[in-house]
Amino acid sequence: NYPSYCFLVPEEILVLDHLNKVMWLILTDEISQEKADFFENLRNIHFNESRTASARRAVRNKASTISNLTESEYGEKIRKIKDYLNKGETYQVNFSQRFVFETEKSPWEIYKSVTDINPTKYQAFFQAVFEEEEFCVVSDSPERLFKISHGRGKRKIETRPIKGTVGIRGDETPEQLKKLGESLVLSDKDRAELEM
Repeated sequence: NYPSYCFLVPEEILVLDHLNKVMWLILTDEISQEKADFFENLRNIHFNESRTASARRAVRNKASTISNLTESEYGEKIRKIKDYLNKGETYQVNFSQRFVFETEKSPWEIYKSVTDINPTKYQAFFQAVFEEEEFCVVSDSPERLFKISHGRGKRKIETRPIKGTVGIRGDETPEQLKKLGESLVLSDKDRAELEM
């Protein structure tokens, strides 16, 4: 019974830059010294935590995980998708299913476990109340849907998808970069994803 979408006007936003080990706290009001100390301690804990084996423990017990689809329902949906593709009714489908599990961990512990196991550029954690029930969202995405920036009276919308792209280390020669670019152009899969 959670909402399909949620608009938030947060009173506090904590932004953690893992690369430069910097934290920003964005507030709508004055901050007390007690709260300032709390956030400073949080920053120290967050950036000084060592990644131990315990941080990589499984977040969930696989045996108790429940999907919203049975194996046969999942197979039937995949057959339908393949049929749509063969008929030309679509050329790409992003299919997903929901998994539910119980855990003793707090939402913040789950966030820390997930992001320690799979560090990505676009991580987020927020708590909200919906119809008097608290819920949390843990997000650990390697790609950004979009960013809107303003400047000189114009708006710029930037997207950072992974589909239709290729990873580079930064030390490639011009010839290697040209080869990578050609491989993208020649890939039916990547071209379809870019067109989408």
